Amino acid sequence: MKLTYQLPVLLQEFGFDKEAGLIHCFLDKNLTIEHQRVFHMKDPDLYIYFGRTLPSKFNEGALWFDINDFSLNTLALENNQYIITPLAKVIGTPYLKSKYIDRKIDPPISTKDFLNKINELVAVYYKLAQERFKIQDDKICYIDEDLKVESDLERKIINDPVWQVGVLKKSEGKAHTEINVFVHIKDVFQNIENLYTNKDNKSKLRLIAIVHDAFKYLVNERKDKVGENHHGWIAKEYLKNICDDEEVLYVIEYHDKAFNLYTHYAKIADSQKNKITEELKLFINELSKRGIMDLYTQFYFADNSTGRKLPEAYNWFCEVVKLVHYPNNAHL
Repeated sequence: MKLTYQLPVLLQEFGFDKEAGLIHCFLDKNLTIEHQRVFHMKDPDLYIYFGRTLPSKFNEGALWFDINDFSLNTLALENNQYIITPLAKVIGTPYLKSKYIDRKIDPPISTKDFLNKINELVAVYYKLAQERFKIQDDKICYIDEDLKVESDLERKIINDPVWQVGVLKKSEGKAHTEINVFVHIKDVFQNIENLYTNKDNKSKLRLIAIVHDAFKYLVNERKDKVGENHHGWIAKEYLKNICDDEEVLYVIEYHDKAFNLYTHYAKIADSQKNKITEELKLFINELSKRGIMDLYTQFYFADNSTGRKLPEAYNWFCEVVKLVHYPNNAHL
């Protein structure tokens, strides 16, 4: 399944009725609805259609949310050919690709006025995007300077509005006392600099840190935060579009697994703790098999040494690592 999570962002962040964002709850593999329409609160003439297929007719100024690849597109018709341009091409979202689909419809609706309306629509959304993401103009230098960007890939990420929106949100979770995710990332970066500045893994650790919590705001709070609805999975899906480092992607996806196991371990009766310990052992063995024990442990320590996170969680992890006799643990 592709990313469904950008839908509420693209709707709510750009002025659509907030209820429209709930539609993402139903975007799953078994979606059967044909089309659904919502309108922009500032301009009722601006519509978005949702569906697996293009609407046979659509209002002037329409957008189409293609639930096959979860892209939001402007629609035009010229010489009986749909011209589909991702809205993301205007606002900078990296996921979506332009495409052209041949399809004859009756009656044809390609007119100069319609194409002009499409241009107006793009201008409206570009303005909305600029207003919402004004950090592109006056905050990017601040972000760049504070994070001390060290690679083109890091710069590509921080220039992405989807990342920017996420890191300027409040950090979620009782262990996070930071004002927003950006401050948390900055703290993790500082730990990496202090602890691992001469390590071969430093660039990988920074890459993990820069995205690991950036997409919590895309989690569907109405569902269990597991699998494809976990912020680690979303971050991994985001990064794999621009990075093919399997070690980095795996650590990003499971960066909270050891901590989450500890929170469960700490709450249950002593008679049940062994089951959780065995689950952590299996995870440690998987890290060892993949050759990423050092990378995971280094990031875990850098991440856990922030906010109000419990040192007991990391210490328990290290004790279990000793139990499975892994000799090259990074921080012990």
